[in-house]
Amino acid sequence: MKKNKIDKKVIINDKKYFKSSPISIIDNTLRVTWLATILIITNFALIANKINEFNKATNVNINLSANILIIIILSIFIIIMFVYYLINWKITRISYDENKIIVYKNILIKDKYEFLIKNVSGFVVEQNIIDKLFKIYRLKIYTEKINNLKPDAHFVVKEHIMFELKEFIIKKIVKKNDILKKLENINNYDIKINIRDVLIHSFFNISIGNSIIIFNVILLIFSMIRDGTIAKEIFTNLLGFLITILTIVFPILYSIISSILKFYGYKLKKVEDLLLVKYGFLTTRSYFIPILKIKGVIIKETLISRIFNFNLLKVICSGVSSKKGELDFLLPMISKDKLNNILLKILPESNFNLSKDLLYQPNFAISIFLVIFTIANILVIPILMYIKLKALYILIYMAVTLIMILVLYYFKRISINKNYILISTGVFIKNISLILYDSVKYIKISEGVISDKFNIHNLSIYITSNFGSLKKGVGYVTKNNLNRIKKKCFES
Repeated sequence: MKKNKIDKKVIINDKKYFKSSPISIIDNTLRVTWLATILIITNFALIANKINEFNKATNVNINLSANILIIIILSIFIIIMFVYYLINWKITRISYDENKIIVYKNILIKDKYEFLIKNVSGFVVEQNIIDKLFKIYRLKIYTEKINNLKPDAHFVVKEHIMFELKEFIIKKIVKKNDILKKLENINNYDIKINIRDVLIHSFFNISIGNSIIIFNVILLIFSMIRDGTIAKEIFTNLLGFLITILTIVFPILYSIISSILKFYGYKLKKVEDLLLVKYGFLTTRSYFIPILKIKGVIIKETLISRIFNFNLLKVICSGVSSKKGELDFLLPMISKDKLNNILLKILPESNFNLSKDLLYQPNFAISIFLVIFTIANILVIPILMYIKLKALYILIYMAVTLIMILVLYYFKRISINKNYILISTGVFIKNISLILYDSVKYIKISEGVISDKFNIHNLSIYITSNFGSLKKGVGYVTKNNLNRIKKKCFES
C-alpha cells in the first residue's frame, strides 16, 4: 500500500486510520521547552556568572562565552525534544471502528490502547489562536475515571477529521442520528452568562487569604486618611505607595481579566441526553458531557457568596473540574433560586433538591469527638509544657482544637433522599455533595468500641472502586440510617 498523506484517512478492515497533524510535534516541543526557556532567560545573569566563576576556578580556557554556551545547551535540549516528538508522531496512528477508538504505537514493541466508546464520559473540542491560524482542532477524550489529571486521549487534527470523530462519538453515546442536527442548530440556550456575571463569579470566588489582605489594605488607607498621613506618604514615597497598592490590586485584576477571557460567551444547553457547554474568547472550547456519566453534583458556597445567597455548581464527571485550565464548574456563581431551576431542567431524572431538611450527626457522636480531643490533649499538652510554652498559648491551643472538634460535628450534615444522598460539609467554604446511589461502588463502615456500643457508625462512600477513587465522608450515622443508605446504594 502506498504511503498516505497525514490528514487523509485510510480504511482497512472496516477501521478508519488517521494521524494527528504534524503541528502537534511543534506544539508538544514548545509545551515542554517553554518552561526551560523561561527559567534560563530569567536566571540568565546568574547562570552566566556561575559558568565564568567555574572557568576561572578550574583554569579551563574555553573560547565559548557563557552566553553562547547557554544558547547551545538550550538548542540541544529543544532539538532532542523535537526529535522525540517527531519519532512519537511517526510511530503513532489512530483508528476507530464500531465500538472503540484505538491508538497504535509501533517501534520495537507494539503498543495498542483501546478506548471503548461506552466508557467515554465526555470530550472537549478546543481551538486556540495558533490552532485557528493552521485550521486545526484539539480533541480531548475522557473515560470513566474520577479526578483525571489529563485526558485519556488527546489528538491534534484537521477540521474534517475532528467533525467525523465528533459525529462518531456523539452518535455512539446518545444513540440518535438526529442529535448532530440539533447540536448545530441551537437557538435558545438553557443558560448564558455575560461579562457582568463573570465579574460576579470572580468576586464571589476571591479567596479568604486575599479577602483578609484586601480588608487590611482598606483599613490601612482609612487609618492614613484619618491620621492625615496619606498625602505625606504619597508625596514623600509615591513609588513605594503605588507598589504596595499594585501588589494587592494586580493579582485581583489579573484573576478577573483572565476569567473574562476564559469564560467569555459561556452558554449551556441540554440536548437529548447530552450537555453542551461552550465558552472562550482567545481559546474556544466545547464540552460534550453525557448525562448518564454524571455521578453527582457539588454545590459550592464561599464566605462571600453565602452572604448574597449565590452558589456554584460542579458535576462529578471525568474531564470536568479535574485539571487546572479545564472547565472547573458547570454553572458559575448564580443565585440559589436560579441554580435550583436550572438543575431541575438539565438533570430532571435525578430530582436534585437543595431545600431538603438536613440531619445532624447523632448526639452521642459529640462524645466520641470529645474523647479524641481529650486523648490529643493528654499526648500534646505535656510536650508543650516540657518546652516551656506559656500557659496562655496552651489554653489557646486547647480552645482551637475544641472548636475544630465541634466544627467537625456540627458542620457535617446529610439528607437521605430517593435517588441520592446529600452531604454538607465546610464552615467558611461550604460544599454540598449530591451523590447518586447508583454511582456508589462500595462503602466503608468504621466501628469503634464506644460507637459500636451505642449503635452509631462512621460511614464513607466511594464513587469508583479503583485506586484514587473519590471518597466522601458521610460522618456518624445511626444504625437505622446506615441500613437505609446501604439499601439504597446496593438496590439501586
